[in-house]
Amino acid sequence: MYRAEFTSDFEMPVIEACDTVPECAFVAYDKIALKGMERYGIHFFNEDYKIHSAYTYPMRTFDRLKKHPFVIGLDLSIQDGMPLALKWSNSFKNKLVSAWWQRMGLNVVPNVAICDDSTAEMCFNGYPENSVIAINSMGSHRYYGGEKRFRWCYDKIVERLNPKHILRYGAMYPWEDDSKSTQMPNSNLILRDKLR
Repeated sequence: MYRAEFTSDFEMPVIEACDTVPECAFVAYDKIALKGMERYGIHFFNEDYKIHSAYTYPMRTFDRLKKHPFVIGLDLSIQDGMPLALKWSNSFKNKLVSAWWQRMGLNVVPNVAICDDSTAEMCFNGYPENSVIAINSMGSHRYYGGEKRFRWCYDKIVERLNPKHILRYGAMYPWEDDSKSTQMPNSNLILRDKLR
């Protein structure tokens, strides 16, 4: 089994940079068993209960993912209101699984998730600079202050990691730099068109 490398300060798994902007569309992990999904990349922007098995059963998940051109890293929740220990645990799990998949040969786009100033250093720890990355804004449109919170996260990520390109899941905001950010097609639209 391939061993992950860990940072010296927070002992977070180290994720390697992704140099290629995927040209494939992406579908959600919970749709991976549907026929004809092999040409799509896989993302984990689902509810935690739908994706936690990727951490619990990493080899089984790897066997399902290896036929796909790209995978966006695991996205267990790191949110306001969660206990600090759970934020740290989910950040560790996201990075550990993503780093292991890379070492097993998958094309992994690092999925960067941060929450607030108190956890930003821990959350950034282990992510690569100058990489193609993915970020998720789903839900930020649904609550008061969500756009402001997401913009803070977006600006912090750009400032800290200087990403080569950002794959955005969720509706893009007018203030985003569209020379650096690309919206991913919604997997529900892909499946709707495929099933017609």
